[in-house]
Amino acid sequence: MRSAAKIHDPMNIVPLEAMRMALGGQLTAQQVSSYREHGYLVLGPLFSQTEIEVLRARIAQRYAHKDFSSFKSGHDDNPHLEDPSYFKFLTDPRALSIARSVLGPDVALLSSHIMSKTLRVEGEPWHFDSRRMEAYLAPVEVMGLLVALEPFSARFGGLCVVPGSHEETVHLQQVGDEVPHDIPPERIDPRRVVPLELDVGHAVLLNPWVMHGSKHRDEAFIMRFMPTTVRCRGTWPEGMSPYLVSGVDRSGGHNVYAPLPIGEGTV
Repeated sequence: MRSAAKIHDPMNIVPLEAMRMALGGQLTAQQVSSYREHGYLVLGPLFSQTEIEVLRARIAQRYAHKDFSSFKSGHDDNPHLEDPSYFKFLTDPRALSIARSVLGPDVALLSSHIMSKTLRVEGEPWHFDSRRMEAYLAPVEVMGLLVALEPFSARFGGLCVVPGSHEETVHLQQVGDEVPHDIPPERIDPRRVVPLELDVGHAVLLNPWVMHGSKHRDEAFIMRFMPTTVRCRGTWPEGMSPYLVSGVDRSGGHNVYAPLPIGEGTV
């Protein structure tokens, strides 16, 4: 495997507080530029405390009737396939406004995920998410929107990112180097690591190519969106299909979208 290249001088990284901006509709050009440069963007509150309580109660109810042997990886992927009430959050106008700011007017919902201590207390090793998506997306142009269900803090070994590493992992793919899903710790320069500090209901955008990891599990709800120019291919995870949530299809008719539940629609 090729050794990691230095991507950014830490002095050029936008300070965390400078990126903590309250949400008021679409993102600013500065926010979008920062996300594209660094591979992540910390935002202000997306959902209210009351909305988060509703979401947490729904998750607790889900796990009260679940066989946990089905979550051997510690991941709960696509809960909306079993419970369409999650679409209330997945198609929320605030979330879609953020997605359109980054991806353009034509957007598909790709997936949803729950991070919960009920499933696993341990965190995630350093990794990037795009490796899993290459089997069914071309290109892997995806935006992850993570909403904190509890405070995120470096004091508790919470989620950290390596700014700019999305450029590095894409480059390694292009030159044909073997890039595993998990990144050996010795590949990570601790001087580049930025811990994510989030309040309940606050959000962060994550590029699927950016390296991230944690020592302990944070509780969060994750939505992933893609522009409709991305083509679906290969074998998709069982039961999984994209949903057209904004604008029109731009894949030339290549993509097949699952119908949204009654009451939800495109913008």
